[in-house]
Amino acid sequence: MISIFDLAALLLTLSALFSWLNRRFLRMPHSIGLLVMGLLASLALVLVDVAFPGQHLYEDLTRILDQVDFTGVVMNGMLAFLLFAGALNLDLGALRDRAFAVAILSVSEAREAPEGCRRLATYASKRAGRNRTGAAWPSPAGQAANSVGRP
Repeated sequence: MISIFDLAALLLTLSALFSWLNRRFLRMPHSIGLLVMGLLASLALVLVDVAFPGQHLYEDLTRILDQVDFTGVVMNGMLAFLLFAGALNLDLGALRDRAFAVAILSVSEAREAPEGCRRLATYASKRAGRNRTGAAWPSPAGQAANSVGRP
């Protein structure tokens, strides 16, 4: 029977292996590469399960995973680390440039149509002087924007 410690060690080893394979051969961004490798590994496990339907390959794993309270693990254990990692990668200048759009979209209702959200974000980014790629919008006279990014 596999223990939780063994499962954690296996997952860390697979993560390191997938990360190395991604860096060596695929050259995708780190998070996308791990996602793709995880997807391929899960598809391989599903194919093994389909190829050998009489074998019960995942009974121990299912029993261990049934004991884990994933809501508690994510909310009490992982959420703080995920928020911290997200905050480390935050570009405050870009957030400040898009403060109006962020404020409007954060308080708008979830029922709004995606097209309306896109138009609102485009309007707000034009108001901030930037397009969706972060480049300055051309000024109405066709001249380039000044150094602070305003037309």
